[in-house]
Amino acid sequence: MKRSAILTALTAAAIPLSVAQADALLFPYVVTSSTVATIISVVNKDPDGELFLNYFTKNSLANTASCTNQLRHDVDSAQNDLVSFEANGSFVGGVASALGGPLFNDPAGDADYGGDNFTMGPISGATRAFLIVDDNDNNGEDLYGEAILLETQGGAAWGYRAYNAASDFGQTGVNFPEFDAVANGGGIASPTNDNLGEVLDDQNNTDTAAVTLLPTDEWETRFFVTPISAGDQRCTDCNAAIKLTRNVSEASTGLFDRDSNPLSGSNTVEVICVSGVSLQELLPTSAQATVAAQGGWGFINVDPGTAGGTSAPAAVVLKLEFNSAQFISPDASNSFVGTVNTAVWLRNRDNTEGVSGL
Repeated sequence: MKRSAILTALTAAAIPLSVAQADALLFPYVVTSSTVATIISVVNKDPDGELFLNYFTKNSLANTASCTNQLRHDVDSAQNDLVSFEANGSFVGGVASALGGPLFNDPAGDADYGGDNFTMGPISGATRAFLIVDDNDNNGEDLYGEAILLETQGGAAWGYRAYNAASDFGQTGVNFPEFDAVANGGGIASPTNDNLGEVLDDQNNTDTAAVTLLPTDEWETRFFVTPISAGDQRCTDCNAAIKLTRNVSEASTGLFDRDSNPLSGSNTVEVICVSGVSLQELLPTSAQATVAAQGGWGFINVDPGTAGGTSAPAAVVLKLEFNSAQFISPDASNSFVGTVNTAVWLRNRDNTEGVSGL
């Protein structure tokens, strides 16, 4: 029986099954609108067959608006089950309470999932969110999931694997899902809670990740930021800030152009709960013309937020790049028609400027 595995699927997408991890998944970025859908797929290896789904949703485009906790609820599942669904019911699934039922000819059907609604509402209007999926214990490596974000008009898409912290480090149950890089704020000497550097965390100086930037005249670059709590991630107002720097230290804000020349300064952008920050929001006026023509490179740095709510020391940051018109013309030649949409999960495992730091 896999009655509600779908709900669990929403957050379970981040865990490699080959690494021992806690049984709570974080889908850091979920978005739905009239033209965008998020398809979640979750694999459940837990023999207990129990999943919990918890969306945190945001209708406002304001970076510092808080989220709404859509409340954690239990759904039935089965060991070795796979379920896929759309986070806001954009695709017909047949569940009585919403359209967001199991997709892709799932042989179990709605009845075996108990007719549960695995959507975030559904909610009308453009909505950003993050999702936590857990199996109500902290034993084993039981959950794995993936997300696809699909632009339904142009057909462009990108995706990611859901995040699962490496260990609960003594936490009991999953009413306290912790995703920061060092559990319980243990500092750099503490056992890491993040094996792949997917959380940029000020607590252990892994708060900076290198990033390349395409010309803003031809490309749009947006940073999807989800602040990560030093404790319980079930937080509607966790607040982190990002800025551009020229090295892993925070002494030199700014970036470099394509010919090694430093461009000084960066705006600091505060984010509460989840948001999309454009590259232009980070650029000072003095750097905008150069970056518009040629792009550049630098580092994204995360600091604890000061805009209100619950100050968070860390964040997940994904870089999205897409063409700003229906064509791209690198170096003013070979223009082509089409929609481009690609994303990179910014990572830093050991705070170096080498490969790991990139």
